[in-house]
Amino acid sequence: MVKSMTGYGRSIAQTEQWKATVEIKSVNNRFLDIIIKMPKQYMSLEENIKKEISSVLSRGRVDVFVTVEEVGEQKQNLFVDKELALAYYNAVQEIKDLTGLDEAVHISDIASYYGVLTLEKEESDLDSLWLTVSQALKESLAQLYEMRKVEGEKLAKDILGRLDAVKHIKNQIQERSPGVVADYREKLLGRMQEILQEVEVDEAKLLNEVAFFADKSDIAEELARLDSHLDQFYSNMQKDEPVGRKLDFILQEINREINTTGSKANDITISHLVIEAKSELEKIREQVQNFE
Repeated sequence: MVKSMTGYGRSIAQTEQWKATVEIKSVNNRFLDIIIKMPKQYMSLEENIKKEISSVLSRGRVDVFVTVEEVGEQKQNLFVDKELALAYYNAVQEIKDLTGLDEAVHISDIASYYGVLTLEKEESDLDSLWLTVSQALKESLAQLYEMRKVEGEKLAKDILGRLDAVKHIKNQIQERSPGVVADYREKLLGRMQEILQEVEVDEAKLLNEVAFFADKSDIAEELARLDSHLDQFYSNMQKDEPVGRKLDFILQEINREINTTGSKANDITISHLVIEAKSELEKIREQVQNFE
């Protein structure tokens, strides 16, 4: 069944080291447009997130908000600047030689000098972070997908009801169509008799005129194509795949046949029915814009 492009999902995943929150929402868009907002230091994961979303969604503007918290203790390493330590030692020895003072140089003194010893945190493990973010992303995507599915079912129910109305209108037009020529013949005969009065109407000319009108106002082909397009629309509504663009195109063809029918039929009853059909088609078109 068709799905809407509107949805929302939010999930939190946590491991010993990371806590990730992923919030994702989608709205209508002609193509798939993914916008990701997350801390800059983790932006290298952006491509992974886009691939995950692209494997599930095909259309819509998708806004993704990712927050990351490092909850585990981060390892720290102590580094010794050997060259700087040696430089401090040599400088102290030089001062001893200059002053003649015989004072021992202690290791703790050298180690306490600025820059000799530094404590650095290990770089974040982005592989383990991705596992946490991926878990939250998949769960939020599943929520969003389900919401799009439910919304799609609601839209489909409304559209199918309106499509049935268009089908009924088309059948009414088909029933009315044969009577259009008969009515035209009666009206034409009446006008000719009114103008000619006592003169006998030329039956051959009357038949030629009626035949010309019948050919000009024949809408059998338009109604046949309309039937075909309506069947295509029904069929695509049942598919479990993105069909929004296709339905929009079919709807344009249905509208084209309805317009041609109205202009060719040259009948007030059919014109009123065409207006009804176009009103329903416009409402269907608005709904179809929401389909993936």
